[in-house]
Formats: sequence, structure tokens, C-alpha cells
Amino acid sequence: MSVEWFGDAILARAITASIAAVDETTADAVQHAKSDHEWLDVTGDLENAIEAEPAKVDGLQVLGDWGVAAGDKVPYWIDLEFGTFDMAASPFLRPAADAANPQLARRLRAHFGA
Repeated sequence: MSVEWFGDAILARAITASIAAVDETTADAVQHAKSDHEWLDVTGDLENAIEAEPAKVDGLQVLGDWGVAAGDKVPYWIDLEFGTFDMAASPFLRPAADAANPQLARRLRAHFGA
């Protein structure tokens, strides 16, 4: 009896599915953060600074990164997200993550074909 090993192919498929699922999830979070907030972005600078990087593979992990990419150009983002002594928080990143992240497992299953 012989056993044919498909581990490498399965791992490659899992990584490809993970990249697609992470990219969709971070894109969804970005869209949510840009469109679902209480504050008015008069210039559009803050909304334009919210973006996602393509997923990266680090060993056996697939990592997604998103948020305010040009924080030095719109430093007030942190005041909106967390509040100040004089202003209540009006978070936009955390609610976006809370809305998007639960969809990651479903997206991974869909891309993996499970």
C-alpha cells in the first residue's frame, strides 16, 4: 500500500484562500470605516487615508493590515477614534473591524471550497 502526499498542494491552496479572504475582509473594513461614522469629513482627507495593504504571508500566517495609512497627515484621527478630555470618542475603525472580522471564516471557507 502506498500513500500519495498532497500536503504541499493543500497548504498552497489554504494560503491562496487565506490571502483572498483576508483581502476581502480588510477591504470590507475599509469601506465600512469610510462610510459608517458620525463625524463629517469636510475635506475628505481622513476618509481617503483609510486603506488596506494587500495580505502578506509570514511563514504559515497570512496577515492583513488596514487603518489610517497617512496618520501624520490627519493626526486628528486618533482623537475621533478614542476621544479627548474635551471630546467624546466617535470611533470608526473599531466598529468597522467588529463588522468585518466575523465574515473572515465564511470567506475562507468559500475560497477554500469547503
